[in-house]
Amino acid sequence: MLKIADEVIIAGGMAYTFKKVCDGVDIGSSLFDKEGAKIVGSIMEEAELQGVTITFPTDHVIADRFASDAQVQYVDDSEGIPKGWMALDVGRKSIEKFKAVMRRAKTILWNGPLGVFEFAAFAKGTEQAMVEMVKATAMGCTTIIGGGDTGAASRKFKVGSLPVAEQISHASTGGGSSLVLMEGKMLPGVANLSEKTDLPPDHIDYATMWMETKAMKREQQALKRQVANLEASLKKSNEMLAAGPNNRGSGEERFSILLTIPFRCATPRRLS
Repeated sequence: MLKIADEVIIAGGMAYTFKKVCDGVDIGSSLFDKEGAKIVGSIMEEAELQGVTITFPTDHVIADRFASDAQVQYVDDSEGIPKGWMALDVGRKSIEKFKAVMRRAKTILWNGPLGVFEFAAFAKGTEQAMVEMVKATAMGCTTIIGGGDTGAASRKFKVGSLPVAEQISHASTGGGSSLVLMEGKMLPGVANLSEKTDLPPDHIDYATMWMETKAMKREQQALKRQVANLEASLKKSNEMLAAGPNNRGSGEERFSILLTIPFRCATPRRLS
């Protein structure tokens, strides 16, 4: 990914292996990958060679145990994480740093939550980054989420009345596989899929049928709402007529009725 990215944010559990190796920060009982630690140096060297900026969290929300009712504290790198404590979310300063990176981006690929978002005390980092993703999408940024946990978070958190997953460019359930695809490598399962033009003449496209059925249902619901509005308008009209010409109000209070019928519903179809 270092060959295609301009900036990379490393947070969540992965960050603490880098923090300990690169900066010598005390990470307490936070996640640490001994095997991964062996390649941290080469990753940082490659990032420098490619001109890629890597941003890490610098403050942390920590807990004395992995539980929703754990004791919670806030620390930064200068203090380090005490022995027996673990980082379960990023801190306020880190969130703002990450937002700044996201605001500069034209494409954002996100894999993995920033904290243990399943616990309310450690959900803020992931939630705020999700909100920033939606804002970036609205500004024309291409936004992609990959991975089961990140996908679950995008469905849990909402901006307005809709889940984040419905307000970004794409939400993939594939974690590692989506990253492999973004690297430009071929996935065997995708490579062996048939092209649409190669399908036999009698092939039934259930996906298209399902989408068309959903579209027709939406049109029918819209038509029902329009009919209900028409009935209400006609009722009001009858009431005004019954009241007599002197009680119908001024010209500014007159109303018009517009009823639109979806073409699909209005077109006759022969049923076999």
